[in-house]
Amino acid sequence: MLTVTRIAPGAGITYLTRQVTTGRHDFRPAQPHSAVAYHADPTAHGEAPGWWAGQSNALFGVHGDVTEQQLQRLLAEGKNPVTGEQLGRLWRQYQPMDDTARQAAVEKAWAKLPADATYEQIARVWLNIWTAPERRPVAGFDVTVSPVKSVSLLWAFGDDTVKQQVMAAHHEGIRATLEHLRAHGAFTRLGTNGLVQVDTDGLAASVWDHRMSREKDPQLHSHIIVSSKVRVTRNGRQDWLSLDSRAFYQASIAARIAYERAVETELGRRLGVRFAAREGSPIREIIGFTPRMLAHYSKRRTAIETEMDERLSDPAAGRERLRAGRWRRRAQDATLRTRQLKDGPESTRDAVSRWHREDRAAGLHTVTAVRQIVAGTVRDHIDQVAIQVLRQAERTLAGRRLDLDTLHQAAARLGIHDDTQRQLVIDAAARRVPYLAVERAIHELSAERAVFTLDHLELAIGRVLHVPAGTARTADWQHVQRLAAQAVRTHAAGLRVLTPPALMQWGDTLVRGSDRQSIYTRHRDLQLSTQPVLAAEKELIAYATRRGATPAARALLDSVAGELDLSPEKREALLFAVGDDRRITGIVGPAGTGKTYLQRAVGIAAHRANIPVLGLTVSQNAAYVLAEATREGGSPGIRTENIAMWLHAQHTPPEGTSPADWTFQPGQWVIVDEASQASTLDLVRLTQLLDAVGGKLILVGDPEQISAIGPGGMFRYLASLGNTTTLTEVRRFAEAWEGPASLRLRDADTTVLAEYDRRGRILGGDRQHLARQVLDGWAADIIQGRSSLIMVETEAEAADLAAQARRILISAGIVQDGQAVTLANGTHASTGDLIVTRRNNRDLIADDRFVANRDQWQILTVREDGALQVRHTTTQATLMLPAAYVAEHVQLAYAATVDSAQGRTVDVGRALVDSATNRARLYVMATRGRLLNQIAVITSEEPPESHPPQPPTAGITVLADILRTDTTDRSATEVEQTLWADVDALSRWAAIYDDLTARAATPRYTAVIRRVAGDTVAANLAADPAMPALAARLQGLAAAGYDPEQVLAAVASERELHSARDTAAVLAWRIDNAYRDIRPDPTVAISGPQTGTYTDRLPDIGGDLGAALTDVAAICDRRIEALAENAAAHQPAWSGALGPLPEDEAGRRHWLSGAAVVAGYRDRYAITGDDPIGPEPSDRDPARWGAWHRAQLVLGSATLSGKLTAASDSQLRTLMEAQRAADRAAPSYVSGELRNAHTRLVAAEQHLRDSRIALAAAQHHATTLTTPPPATPAPAWWRPTAARTRTATEQHAAAVDSLRAQILVDELSARLDHARARVTAAADDVAVLEERHRDWNTWYQQALPIRYAGLAAAAESARRAHNLAANTRQLADAARQTADRVHAVDATLPNQHTTPVRPQLADQAVASQHRVADTTDPDLPHTETPDLDLGRD
Repeated sequence: MLTVTRIAPGAGITYLTRQVTTGRHDFRPAQPHSAVAYHADPTAHGEAPGWWAGQSNALFGVHGDVTEQQLQRLLAEGKNPVTGEQLGRLWRQYQPMDDTARQAAVEKAWAKLPADATYEQIARVWLNIWTAPERRPVAGFDVTVSPVKSVSLLWAFGDDTVKQQVMAAHHEGIRATLEHLRAHGAFTRLGTNGLVQVDTDGLAASVWDHRMSREKDPQLHSHIIVSSKVRVTRNGRQDWLSLDSRAFYQASIAARIAYERAVETELGRRLGVRFAAREGSPIREIIGFTPRMLAHYSKRRTAIETEMDERLSDPAAGRERLRAGRWRRRAQDATLRTRQLKDGPESTRDAVSRWHREDRAAGLHTVTAVRQIVAGTVRDHIDQVAIQVLRQAERTLAGRRLDLDTLHQAAARLGIHDDTQRQLVIDAAARRVPYLAVERAIHELSAERAVFTLDHLELAIGRVLHVPAGTARTADWQHVQRLAAQAVRTHAAGLRVLTPPALMQWGDTLVRGSDRQSIYTRHRDLQLSTQPVLAAEKELIAYATRRGATPAARALLDSVAGELDLSPEKREALLFAVGDDRRITGIVGPAGTGKTYLQRAVGIAAHRANIPVLGLTVSQNAAYVLAEATREGGSPGIRTENIAMWLHAQHTPPEGTSPADWTFQPGQWVIVDEASQASTLDLVRLTQLLDAVGGKLILVGDPEQISAIGPGGMFRYLASLGNTTTLTEVRRFAEAWEGPASLRLRDADTTVLAEYDRRGRILGGDRQHLARQVLDGWAADIIQGRSSLIMVETEAEAADLAAQARRILISAGIVQDGQAVTLANGTHASTGDLIVTRRNNRDLIADDRFVANRDQWQILTVREDGALQVRHTTTQATLMLPAAYVAEHVQLAYAATVDSAQGRTVDVGRALVDSATNRARLYVMATRGRLLNQIAVITSEEPPESHPPQPPTAGITVLADILRTDTTDRSATEVEQTLWADVDALSRWAAIYDDLTARAATPRYTAVIRRVAGDTVAANLAADPAMPALAARLQGLAAAGYDPEQVLAAVASERELHSARDTAAVLAWRIDNAYRDIRPDPTVAISGPQTGTYTDRLPDIGGDLGAALTDVAAICDRRIEALAENAAAHQPAWSGALGPLPEDEAGRRHWLSGAAVVAGYRDRYAITGDDPIGPEPSDRDPARWGAWHRAQLVLGSATLSGKLTAASDSQLRTLMEAQRAADRAAPSYVSGELRNAHTRLVAAEQHLRDSRIALAAAQHHATTLTTPPPATPAPAWWRPTAARTRTATEQHAAAVDSLRAQILVDELSARLDHARARVTAAADDVAVLEERHRDWNTWYQQALPIRYAGLAAAAESARRAHNLAANTRQLADAARQTADRVHAVDATLPNQHTTPVRPQLADQAVASQHRVADTTDPDLPHTETPDLDLGRD
């Protein structure tokens, strides 16, 4: 296992420094000949000190143990660990911006706004602060590596010699990891926006070994701490820069398998142990350990539940009544208590003794197993048989190439007939044949994803390739890399390179020495796929273009639509889906738009038209749900199955069925529900079956929700071909605002977060606190009789929350605290609990349906043998679940992963979201509830297993980061076409051109510095890696009308520069301060130097720079010409602003010249909307502003800015007065009041939830107390005895307890009534303010065009006044303030971050291919033979 975590400077390294603090360990120092102590002293307490690794010795001259001072200097301060010299720039220090800090910043910024600030200026402040990414300097990276559990057990239960050899093997794995990271992840980036990637001198790393997990189970693992400071050496100058984190993370993909193979290789060489894959898993463990041994030493599953059970009971008084507030505190305490500290002062000898005692108590005999493994008496029987199969197969080859069929035949000849056994043997045999292992790796990789990289390929090959005995780890890993490189070159198993070929050849000074690739490319940036995947996608696209399916008549569809009262939108969607003869149609339905209801209409139409129809889903439970939904209202319904079962039944029909039951009929319609989750290969297989009967495939789903497991993305691509229609009317949500807001959330519009925050839907805090809040809300929902769903990211988290939820239900009397059964994930269940089955079982039948994965049931009784009598929560059918099934495939149903939530609708959805949540999963989590969707965002939490703590942040900020991060699942076809369409895009090549021209200008600028500051400073500046970025900044000033040489001379003369280490950075800082308020000159923007072609603007320079500039300029000019021609041919919406294309040649040339300017701007700055050039950019980017201004002049009055430029002063005043009139008519702006009202409502609802939970617990407690019957009066002669007195006392105490319990129930009932009244009053206030806010929002949407035009007119008027005035400072400020109002409107408009498939993508890709083919030098290397280096010397 390998994980990577960022480390912050300062406090971020506390978790490491405490390991080397005096008194925390007492290990003997390492001997002079030893690199590390290897935990050599078994009596020493604590963990060993860290040791230097990587290139630390070459960089700093350090080796052996890491001292606290060295660690403090390097990671906390960014200094040389030995000398204390500062390494490069100081880290910027940022205050962590949690919810409190951001709210304070908003209030402070609001106070600085002018009194007449617009709505948009107020809103922009909120958005800018709350959605701004957290700025955190990175001091380093914690690369945590851990071997498989069996290796840790070998170390824990072996003798001292075994321990030393295991630790040595582990350290060899660490060295292999660092070698790979050094070869493929040790880069830095330079230039504007990190355009350039260059080599470094390696990685400064230290290693920190740990022996056990937090629960003190054996778990060897090490933290490899890699400094983010890297050194670049050029021309004898050494500079310290920042590590390229993107390249580092990418390299860590294959580093994982490099570590695992190195450990396996070394253990085989040192101790002769052998590994084999675990059953049903690719994880390879040491042969000789049983699954029970491995499972036993992986604790934590039931810790929280056990702790809660023990602490919620009073042995003297029985069950304790639990108030909600106390439960929350105790649940938190229980969670924290079970997270044991693992760095206590336990020596290895003490730990081993404890493990031995534990092992004997469990009857595991792990010590015996280790002795047998080390003695070599354990045999890999599967591998031995595999060798026999290989020998048998080789005898029959007769010159033929060995393949899997031959291996199967050989296995059969050896008498291996059991399917499971034979497959294990064949897999083991294929591992020993390199090309078969490569083919298998590629096959498995393409089954997981449509597109992958070389790192993924190495990882896949490393997993399946045999580890030969006696091979050195370096030779083994080089063998893996050579196989991967050869696979790419020879297209093994249909491997296909998607990345286009290089467009030009670069000179030696512009390539990296490590891989001989251009500094403007990324190391290992190849995108790969396979021919089978691409062929499958092509087949699906071809089927989508075909006709011949059986349609339903228009009149019939109108009749069905009328009966079901379909909206006009759904009527059109129904007609689109089944009203014509296209072979594939699709319905894209965002959450809550009624996709299922529309499928019911399709089923009715098919039934009446006598067209066979079938519904297919990804899961069997979803198939049941779809079947029930299509039967509602007495409809005939449709047959439904899961896709995997239908395809499997084509060759193996289930028992009791025939092939005819699983065969498509002529004219068949097939609906695929949640089609975005269906893999491309499954969809293609369905179209192949449908093709034989002229069938139609109807895809229903949403590509913006959770995607397929395996190669997917085709539903999204088909939508771009016009084969789908999209539903936009959201009807699920009870509150009017939430439907439109959910669509904006789907579009990844960060501005919509204000709507959710305004309604109190977003909570932020640490994981334990939020879990308590979510559970409280969920419990109140259940007590109130609402359907409620808790959604989390992982199964483990769902199990923990479900266990805690069950305790609440027991305290409320909803679940019986009686006989319980242990479920599959270690949780417990008893009568009354809701459970979910997690595996399809066709032998378990309830009424007419078998038990399906994700079916929900309520437990009626628990039998002694562990079997459960259950009732289905939907059909009410009862069933006895066998004990074996319960133990392996049943879980509590109170919390679920988001994967199981897609497609479900409940009353209330409550989600726990963290930074690992992606955009699609967030959208699903936030749209399940009809009445309420609560998003609890984890902003801080205790780090796992001694990882570095992360500073707290804000919940809204986390959500904004999620929305901005594109995790869209794309098909290989889309990726390949996009790569080709953008092969010569200006967004990349124009940036390269600018960087090259900046480099070409360096001699000019250094000559200025030489005149001002002397030769030494000039030479220092010329060698500064940041010089190209400084030159680019000066070029930008030139575009604004400034003389860059005068600017440079002025700032260089301010103060001396001889003491500056980073001269370019100092000069850049001075320029930014001196020219903060620059105003670009429009006349400069249209001057000759700015308006010519790229070739026209080439500087006069030779060498590699000159040759590269010439080639890049030609690429840019050809691109612009092609874009203009494409606009003329296809007439995209934006081109309408240029007017119609003239028919005469002169007019056409003029139109094309204008189109070239506009299209060039759009391509350079990635403008994709219908607006030709978008809003005016900031004047802080003079080059972009100038390009925008030139495009605006071309467009003339076709844009608002052009109209305003041409307008008279009186026309501007008219627009300004219209804006003022619109503002005067505005309703009251109650956004702040609405948020406060929702805050009060949330508080009132939480009080109501607490009251409900407390009352339910009190009522349950009262029912457990029985009041004894009143005693009959004793006769006068009766004498009390001790027993009679005790009985009377007990009866009296019971009566008092019962009375007290009833009084408490009455008190809590009154409190509940008061809480209800509070909620009602708060809800009424919210309703009034929501109505007022809706009125304001309606006005705003209608008035926005008028207001925007008026604000822009005011800005234009202010510009004119500024240009005419003699004293311009005051007017300049006024012009900026006026323009700021316009920019605020642009900043608060919906900001969509989703990227749909662009129109005519395939045509653009083909055009680029032709353009490249016409211009590429045939002698240039093609991407088909890319750099596939195995590392550096």
